[in-house]
Amino acid sequence: MKIGRITALVAALMAIAAQPASAASPSLTTTTGLSPVFASDVKNFITTCPGGAVNLGISSDAQTSSSVDGAPGQTGTRSVTVSLVPGARTVVTFTSAAGRSSHSIRCVPEDFPKFTVTGMLPASVGMMAFDNIRSRVLGLPARCSFAIITDRRGVPIWWREEALSLVNVFVTSRGKIALGHSGGPLVLRNPNGAQSGSSRATAGTQDAHEAILTTRGTTLLATKTERSGIDLRFLGLDQSSTVIDSNIQEVSSAGRLLWSWASATHLGLTETILPQVLKTTEDGSLALVRKVDIAHVNSIAEDGTTGIVASFRNVSGIFHIRKSDGQIDWKLGGTTTAKSLTVTGDAGVDPLRHLLGQHDARLNKDGTLSVLDNGSTITRDGVSASHPERVLRFLINRSRKTAAVAEKLQDPAIGSGSCCGSARRMSDGAWLVAWGGLPYIRAYSKSHAVVFALEFSPIDFTYRATPVSSSQVSEATLIAGMDQMPRS
Repeated sequence: MKIGRITALVAALMAIAAQPASAASPSLTTTTGLSPVFASDVKNFITTCPGGAVNLGISSDAQTSSSVDGAPGQTGTRSVTVSLVPGARTVVTFTSAAGRSSHSIRCVPEDFPKFTVTGMLPASVGMMAFDNIRSRVLGLPARCSFAIITDRRGVPIWWREEALSLVNVFVTSRGKIALGHSGGPLVLRNPNGAQSGSSRATAGTQDAHEAILTTRGTTLLATKTERSGIDLRFLGLDQSSTVIDSNIQEVSSAGRLLWSWASATHLGLTETILPQVLKTTEDGSLALVRKVDIAHVNSIAEDGTTGIVASFRNVSGIFHIRKSDGQIDWKLGGTTTAKSLTVTGDAGVDPLRHLLGQHDARLNKDGTLSVLDNGSTITRDGVSASHPERVLRFLINRSRKTAAVAEKLQDPAIGSGSCCGSARRMSDGAWLVAWGGLPYIRAYSKSHAVVFALEFSPIDFTYRATPVSSSQVSEATLIAGMDQMPRS
């Protein structure tokens, strides 16, 4: 090797050696556990704060300073104790020549739902709203439920502790958080928790399974009424039963009834195939009264023109209802009637079982109808049958009276479910699915690959999981609202 080349090589090696070592990535921990595990590109975290404090473990190199809640920055490794109560947060900021990153750590209550998350919600989903209702559904001891909104990583950034009567949680187009309670009104709250409105049924018991705000400023909501002396022997039940019927009302912003519809008038008694037998107490007594829920409306959607599409779990049917006269135009699933659509593309399935205990029937922008089919157990002539939950998307042809399966989403990890659940299709073909009665909320790509998975542990489940876009409310607004909530 020539001298000149040797000299050049030595010079290059010396230059490399003279360069400063690459900065070590900062780290952040808490003694009670940080979720998710710290990464510099993650903004939101949660932890617990027993005793009203959290101990932070912070580490950064000599080129990076760390600041807690705006205090002067320091370098190196240190431990910082911050006073913190459930709902409040602390912010750690790392600053270096490369820039600045801030990380929010919010304290959750000790009884906050526990879950693990992998992946990230599709950009088309954005954030996600849901609740936890297993204790209410199964009658388990619990103090409360929570309405929760997460970021795309599944990290809770907003929540509110609610009574066990909480069923439905969603965000309106104007950024209000809507909370539906069984037997009570649909309550609208600002991100800071302050109530900004409510919608209440004009008659009957309000059913929190569904309430939607229309573009007209009205609310479509579900209610329940009862009848007695009904012969249900065809279901193997009493000759004189008390039944629970479903009703749909449209109520003005001033609380005036604008339109109503009753299942008792428009659905045949023998259309019930999945009755729910409920045992309740009345007037504070300990005597159990048996009532049979025979319709069970669980979703309502406007069609944008002449009527609505409504799902009734206990008849395993979805109906298009004309608002002009309340008549049924078509029926999808359940027993066969003169209004039934013929299902195609679901070969090998008994016609009575295309839908079993379905939830969340929605009309998509492309004109299709999507629904979560729970596959709930049906018993006929002493024989029980069910199938795993699935998401179905139908193309309805009213003139031909057909419902063609345009898409079928099934997850091999999912079994059948007895209640609850939702399936929302996004504009890019992605899906957000809360598998009903099971501890899973998952998001899928257009090709049905799992891209996000939330699993409750210990086992819990949600009534619904709904997308929350930045056009409804921003992440920053939700975080600021959470900061403003009163603390106990």
